[in-house]
Amino acid sequence: MVKAGMKTISLVLVVILSLGMLLSGCGGKAPAASTDTGKTEVKQEPAKEKEKEAAKPAAKTKIKVFLWIGEDRMKEIITEFNKEFPDITVEYSQAPAVQPYLEKLKTMLITNQAPDVFYCLPENISDLHAGGYCMDLTNESFAANLNDLNRKLYSRDGKLLGASAGNWVGGIVYNKTVFKKAGITKEPDTLDELAEDMKKIKDIGILPFANQFQDASLNLLTGVFASNVVEFVPDHQDQIYAGTKTNADFWTEPMKLFNDMFVKPGYVSAKTIGIPEDKQINDFAQDKLGMYLGGVWTPAQIEKANPKCDYAIMGVPGSKPGAKWYFGGPLPSYAVYSKTQQKEAAMKFMNWVHTANGGKVNAKVLGDFQTLKDYQAPLDPHMGEAAKSVVAGKQYLPLFWWTKNTETLRKTYVDNVQKMILGKMTPEEVAKSLDTAK
Repeated sequence: MVKAGMKTISLVLVVILSLGMLLSGCGGKAPAASTDTGKTEVKQEPAKEKEKEAAKPAAKTKIKVFLWIGEDRMKEIITEFNKEFPDITVEYSQAPAVQPYLEKLKTMLITNQAPDVFYCLPENISDLHAGGYCMDLTNESFAANLNDLNRKLYSRDGKLLGASAGNWVGGIVYNKTVFKKAGITKEPDTLDELAEDMKKIKDIGILPFANQFQDASLNLLTGVFASNVVEFVPDHQDQIYAGTKTNADFWTEPMKLFNDMFVKPGYVSAKTIGIPEDKQINDFAQDKLGMYLGGVWTPAQIEKANPKCDYAIMGVPGSKPGAKWYFGGPLPSYAVYSKTQQKEAAMKFMNWVHTANGGKVNAKVLGDFQTLKDYQAPLDPHMGEAAKSVVAGKQYLPLFWWTKNTETLRKTYVDNVQKMILGKMTPEEVAKSLDTAK
């Protein structure tokens, strides 16, 4: 009995000791490192990671934009854009207008380095359309907000290739202080009076006029053609394309007029076409230049050069009184590369630029004459009658009329007009060259 009882007691002690060890192992250290604590830490880890991820700034989408707007001014525009779209980085690059830009863009397109957004212009719209480089913007939300004329001029085969937010308008910038010194009391109303005013300014020892003649838009001859031909034969280009008339039929007389009145007396010469734009602005602002060609961007430039400069901008008069025409047409349009990998971001940029918010910024920074349906920017008072000219349609840019062989005609026109100024071609030869340009 004793042995049996001892065995029972021993067995109980073993069980108790074993149970104590088990409890000691499982329960004694539970507060410090229990299985539950371990499980809780595992559950918390993904939450912490998510918190860290949420704390990180959202990844930015990058779009490449290639225009000819100066970097300082474009920086202001991008800053305003990013206030509304901070998740989009705009990588900006530029090239000078017009030919350097066209050549650079062409290289970028054919070497598969195309920007997401670039200029579609009268000079390159035919080539861009033929190459299929532009996305059709017809059904994009901002398209309906564009000026009807601008939509028409930047469309081909029913597709809107470029979006233009406004119209640029330009004319002859004249210095009122210089005019007063030369005894000129009013704006010239005819080409004869314009030539006489140039002579008066030259006679007091001030350069009367400067114009580089490096493009077909801000080109005094272009204005002479508008006020003497487009004023009276608005369908002249239709007649040329119909084959009933030639370019020479319409261009010869204006070219002879321009050559006789401005080139031969020396008001337009190698010297005047060689003056850089920044020097034209600075000389004009310091009353050292009587006239040059400018536009809606000019007031901001002169204000920066000399806020006290007294000036105005007028149209180019014709041989007959009352036929004043301004330069201009739709602003350069923004196109989206047809193979862009950033369509959503690019369209956000396009929508901002071509609605009121972006329109107001562009009007302020660039001085652009915005003609969007939800925002029309007023013109600077220095622009004179320019706004009325736009409304009346009395602004001319041949590139919008030259819908065939546009770039060939532009280059032929610019090159050969310069040769005429330098005495290397006659007006008749330049006019005929527009019919044989290839």
